[in-house]
Amino acid sequence: MRLRIDGLAYRGFGVGRHEGKVFFVPLAAPGDEVICSIRKDHGRYAIADMLEVIRPSRERIKPPCPVYGACGGCQIQHIRYERQLFWKKEWIRESFQRIGRIVDLCIEDPMPSPREFDYRNKTSVHVAGGLVGFVRMETRNVVNVEQCLLLEPELKDCYHMVREWVRWRGDRPDSYRILLRNATSGEGLVVVHDPRAGEQELRRLREALPGFLVVRPGDHATMGHSCLSTQFLVAAESFFQINSSMHEEMARLVGQFVGHGQVLVDAHAGVGWPSICLSSQFREVVGVEISRRSVDLANMNAKNAGATNARFMRGTIGGIVRKRKLPTRPDVLILDPPRIGLARPDLKAVLALKPSRVVYMSCDPVTLARDVAHLVAGGYGIDRVKPVDLFPQTFHVECLTVLTRKG
Repeated sequence: MRLRIDGLAYRGFGVGRHEGKVFFVPLAAPGDEVICSIRKDHGRYAIADMLEVIRPSRERIKPPCPVYGACGGCQIQHIRYERQLFWKKEWIRESFQRIGRIVDLCIEDPMPSPREFDYRNKTSVHVAGGLVGFVRMETRNVVNVEQCLLLEPELKDCYHMVREWVRWRGDRPDSYRILLRNATSGEGLVVVHDPRAGEQELRRLREALPGFLVVRPGDHATMGHSCLSTQFLVAAESFFQINSSMHEEMARLVGQFVGHGQVLVDAHAGVGWPSICLSSQFREVVGVEISRRSVDLANMNAKNAGATNARFMRGTIGGIVRKRKLPTRPDVLILDPPRIGLARPDLKAVLALKPSRVVYMSCDPVTLARDVAHLVAGGYGIDRVKPVDLFPQTFHVECLTVLTRKG
């Protein structure tokens, strides 16, 4: 079937239409003319595989990664970076219109990443049947990857040594993963999620990676990140922005959006980023976080930073509000939930708290639009929508939305 691609859907699929049916084509670029075959027909729409590009779009470039299209880590590496930014903005607009029923919304141009590649400070390496790499886009099987272009240079070197170590161990039928993290301090962590790995094997990996702590899951190792002159201790599984070249700009942007006030509440506080960086702008800062380990580190980070007005407690914002543990109604509430968005009890708690301002950080336009629609229905107006491209070459996009309570 011959198809002209006239758009790009969220998740990076090209969109074309033929005889009244919508076709989603992975790896196609807007403006392409392609030959494709139907993989799965869903009635009103179908998923199709691209067999040949007859006439390439001006948006299309040759992806530099040799395993692009097989490895599932990148979805839009075949599209020029300036057009990636354009489409990410469109995905946010379309989500607000389709999911949130919010139209005529002014969405600002995305803040670009200073690095289109070499930006990731964290990755999960998958090992299965002698293959070392990342998972396929569709099947989740492991693709053997010699080098990942998204990783920071130090993490690229670490990844190479991990591959050598796996090769030294020999072929094994079992599968496992290895977490790699790099920090702005120059420290790094390698977490081997393989209970069969013996101490002698781990010692060999430690000798190959002198700048990294090689540990097992559950070990209480930490590394240091810095942001706006604030030092953060981060554990292996702690949340921290994966694009080191942008987390200071992100913190500055959030600081601009929250302004100054009496009480700031961070409902998904992690290890204290960015709320500790913003503590001088408020009389009191309260962080809420579900991970006990992250709460302990956040309180330690606040103490080390001299942020005596900041404290962190374990729980969800829904549970904290229900148990009346917050000292007073916050002036500003920061939301930074996981990709699935706000749980219903947390959304109800936000509306019950009635903060004057909400700054919602999200990496999923669909759940962002859904939750913002509830906030708008609950008495909030949208002031700003600012996309930030923390994840070049992928369909993911961070978006900061500022809402102010009416009346």
